[in-house]
Parts: sequence; structure tokens; C-alpha cells
Amino acid sequence: MSVPLVRPDVLRRTFIVFSLVLAVTRMSLSSSSIFQQHATAATAGVATGVYIPGAAQEPQLLDQFETQVGQPTGIVHWYQPWGADYSNESWYQPMLDTTALRTISDRGAMPLITWEAWGTVNGSDPSRVRTIPTGVYDTYIDTWATGLANFGRPVYLRLFHELNNPSYPWAYGNNGNSAEDLIAAWRYVHDRFEAKGATNVQWVWAPNTESQLVSFRTLYPGDAYVDWLGVDGYNGGDVYPEWWGGWVSPTAVFENSLNKLAAINATKPIMIVETATVEQGGNKAAWINELYSQLPEQFPQIRAILWFNADWGDSRANWLVDSSSSSLDAYRSALQSPTGSPSPEQTTDGSYALSQVFSPFWNANGGLPIFGQAVTKELVANGYTAQYVERQRFEYHPENAGTRYEVLLGNVGVEDATYRGLLRSRYFKAASAKRSPTANCSYFRETSQWLCGGFQTYWKQNGLEFGDLNVSFREALALFGYPISEEFRLDGVTVQYFERARFEWHPENPTEYRVLLGRLGTDIATRAGLTQ
Repeated sequence: MSVPLVRPDVLRRTFIVFSLVLAVTRMSLSSSSIFQQHATAATAGVATGVYIPGAAQEPQLLDQFETQVGQPTGIVHWYQPWGADYSNESWYQPMLDTTALRTISDRGAMPLITWEAWGTVNGSDPSRVRTIPTGVYDTYIDTWATGLANFGRPVYLRLFHELNNPSYPWAYGNNGNSAEDLIAAWRYVHDRFEAKGATNVQWVWAPNTESQLVSFRTLYPGDAYVDWLGVDGYNGGDVYPEWWGGWVSPTAVFENSLNKLAAINATKPIMIVETATVEQGGNKAAWINELYSQLPEQFPQIRAILWFNADWGDSRANWLVDSSSSSLDAYRSALQSPTGSPSPEQTTDGSYALSQVFSPFWNANGGLPIFGQAVTKELVANGYTAQYVERQRFEYHPENAGTRYEVLLGNVGVEDATYRGLLRSRYFKAASAKRSPTANCSYFRETSQWLCGGFQTYWKQNGLEFGDLNVSFREALALFGYPISEEFRLDGVTVQYFERARFEWHPENPTEYRVLLGRLGTDIATRAGLTQ
């Protein structure tokens, strides 16, 4: 929050307090939400997200918000301190909140944690950022790094946010912090995460809107240490003219900063991490419309916008999207627009061309044998740009722009098994790890299922292309997911269900074709009336 001369810890304490699971992530089927189909809302290729105080720890608050705005939330943002401890705020604590991470990820959303370097850790104050590379906080940093590495799913992490805002003790110029100190500390923390294998962390570098204090470029830690560029900016209108100078449009708030970020790197995605407006002094609905429609058109590097949905305890500023019916309607409308490029045309033989959004992914990851042909046009499914192919559903996720997760696969195995009423059958019950069905089997504790014989060989020999040597475990997992059933007979064929596939055993075929993938994409699209 970019408010000068007010300590953010005081502000935080005054607040009133994707199953579509990411296709490349670890998951546990013990979660009741695992089979829910839940997607990311997006507008014009821009992922949308929200900060609601306490919502990551009290998901009913997020449920209420999503019901109110009519769309699921793509990115859920919350704050955690390094050392500050507020016993009356269970959601603002120094230790990595793995429960919140899993809760948000199981909903199909991306977690974003703003990690605030203040308080006392091992008797020292990390807001004096030059102390970070001394090693005094290594144990604490490594706890987070190891925890996120073990979590395994993609997560955004924002360190030293608004490092050009003098309200924050870690900021440039405070506590003797120089640009060199901030860069060295950022790189030090980043490298410790890399050493612990936390490659699932996406690093978000997000200053406040640029001021005369110090330039963005002076503080930038370098392309190798940043995945997303970000910025915070607000319109205080007539409520806080002393802070923001009166009513300011989204373009006026962000234009200069977005140009400066693009000058640093013209290809990295940009996230507006915190933004909101008050009602007083202008038209809040029009402000929201401009933010979500005009601004991304003017600055196509913007790939995510997160609303700061909190009401300050001093009763002056109401940043909530429902501060008026017109502002809520504007926000709801912003979330209705689909993302992606124009739909493909149907070919003369009645089949569909593969969308240009998904064609590169199809070609790079197995093509016809793995996915089959397109069976629908490009469409919008639950807020995502999507397209069904014979054996899968491709989904475009703008919140993962610039990563290997930009195109994800649908949980079509889970969806088909759910439709057929199989999930409660004995074939999907947890299997004992002590009793292997045959000698050539592997046990997956994540789902308590065995994978054996020809199905195991096929699973290990095929995967998405991440550039690993041969086919790695993570590449196979990204393509098929974990097994969710044992082998059983279905319609006269031996099958086994996975999160994103159904394997079928055809002993009558030549050896290389004895394992075939079920045409789940076709089946699901046909049942939904999408193949007409």
C-alpha cells in the first residue's frame, strides 16, 4: 500500500478483517475440493486477482467475494512478515502458511505472498537489508525456501515491495538501505531459494509508482532474479488529496511507471499488484472500466491486475468493489470478458483447426498421438480460453505468462470419472502401500494408488517437454497427473484413470499401440454440446 508517512504495520492492523488444479503441480486427493472445477477469471488476456484481509486463511471470505462478483479469482494475495508477530491476527504470522497455500491452490487459484522484511529474526532486524547477506537469517529464509519447494506448485513471492516508498523500513533510504544493499539482499534470498530447489517460485519485483526519490532501474536486481515486474498504485480522490493529489485516472496513475518498467525489460510480464480507488471525487465505475479495458490495451505487457479489496479502519477510504452498485457492476463486467485470440474457423471437412493459442503447445508436447485432433473451436470455459482436442482440454492461463505453465491441461480424467459416478466405486478407494499387485509396480502416496506393468511403462515414457533428460517424473506428471484408480474393466477394456487421462489396455494391438489414451476430450465436449 503506497501511503507516505504512515507505517504499514499500523495500516495492516486497522483493516476490517485452480477441481481445476494446476496441471504441473503436486496434489493430494484427500482435499474435499480436489474434484471441483474452478477456473481463473480473466479479462482481455489479463489475469485478475484480489487481496481480502484474512481470506487465504478463511476461504469463506473468498467464497463470498466470488459469489458477489460472479467469477472465481485467479490470484489470491496475502501478506506475511519476516519477524513481526501479531497474536490477534492469525493470518499475519512469520512462518510460511502452507495450509493457506494448499487451500488457495486447490481452488485453482495462484497464491501470491507479499513477504514483508521487518520485525525481529534471530535478534536482528531484516529491514536493515544489508544484514541479510551476512547469514543471520539463513535458517529462517531456508525454512521458507524448503517449504515452498516441498509445496511444489507455482506460487508468486513478492519481496521488498514498494522498496521506493519511504513508509516502509526496508525501503531505499531508510535504515541506511542503499540501492546496492537492496539488490544484494534480493539476490541473496533468491539464490538460497534456488539452492533449496524452490524453482516453482515466481519472483515478483514490485515498487510503488515511480517518484523522484529513486528510479526503478537503480533498484532493479536483474533479469535473472525476477520473473514478473510489478507496480502498486492507487487513486485517493478527494479522500486523500494530501497523499495522491486528488482524483487521478488509472492511466495517469500508472503510465509513467509502466513505461519505465518496459524500458527495463520489454518482454517480462507486468503485474499491477495493488490498486483500488475511492468513490469521492470522480466516477469509480468508469475508473474500473479504464483500469481493466483501456490500460491493458495501451500496455500489453500487463498480464495481471489485483484489486486491493479492503476498507480502512479510519472510515475515510472505502476501496471495496461494492462501495456502490455501479462500481460492483463495473467490476463484474470487467471479469466477464474472455482471454486469448480469435476463435479458429471450421474447416471444409467439418473438423476444427487448432487455435493459434494452443498450436505451439500441441506441436511441442506430443501432437496427434498424445492429444488427437481439435474437436471444438476455441471457446471460453469458466473464464479461461480453452479448446477441446480428442484426448484433452487445453486451457490458457494468463496469470502464468512467460512460464511453462501458460497452457495447462484440464483434469479430464477426474471429470469423466465424476460424470460416470465412479469416484465412490471400489476401484477408486485408497490402496494399501504394503500390498503391491505385481512385482513391477510403483506406489503413489499422493493418491494412494499403484501403477503397474504396461501402464507404468507408458506413463514413464511420455510427458510434457520441459527440457529434462529423457522423460522426467515431473514431465510425466504434468501430462497425465497421478493415478486416481486401480486397474479395472470398463466397457470390456482394462483401464486406469489418472487426473488428466484414462489409460486403456489393448493387447490385440502391436506392442507400441497396446496402451491407448481414452478420448475424454471428445466425450466431455460432446456431452456439453460443444462439438456441433
